[in-house]
Amino acid sequence: MFRDLGVLLKTPQLWLLSAIVFCGYQVFWSTYSFSAYLHEGDIGLSVVAAGFITTAKLWMRPTGGIGGGFLGDRFSKTLVLVFALFAAAAALLLLMAAPHIAHHGVIAAIVLFIGVMTYAIRGLYWSLLDQCRVPAETMGLAIGLVSMIGYSPDAVLPLINDYLTQHYPGVYGYQLYFAYIAAMATLGGVAALVFKHRLSKLEAQS
Repeated sequence: MFRDLGVLLKTPQLWLLSAIVFCGYQVFWSTYSFSAYLHEGDIGLSVVAAGFITTAKLWMRPTGGIGGGFLGDRFSKTLVLVFALFAAAAALLLLMAAPHIAHHGVIAAIVLFIGVMTYAIRGLYWSLLDQCRVPAETMGLAIGLVSMIGYSPDAVLPLINDYLTQHYPGVYGYQLYFAYIAAMATLGGVAALVFKHRLSKLEAQS
């Protein structure tokens, strides 16, 4: 097992995939904070309205998952993933401006768009594993390695969220949190671009 692990650790594509999952998974985590953020005084949505919008976001799962997969098959999985990560980052920055957006319908549209991008990201990043050129006999170990790194935000993000919202009460704490997630999404998009570049280089050599 340790010899197989050593081989996997020397595979750059696997590290890039781990970075993509790590960054993309954080975009999903950010959506847990939408309801509390939209209910903040500076934005002014009622508990019912904020809950309705964030619940509607959950219904973007089939649109994002199936739509992202369809576009990935038709064009390029990596490029669609790059677009979704960068678009999610941009939308999160727009969501930070929610206190200055008078029309609540616009805020709802931004949240739903982030939902579509979130599920497109989650539906696509594991499809890149086949392109990592991992030996079939180590595929399970590779999945475990990527999962360990990619899903580590489960242990970290609640602490970051809690720190920011406690030390910077109100809208500002959530804005800082979303800015951090937007930065991670951008980093994930860059990692996906590098992944595609390396893949093209390997295909040209073979």
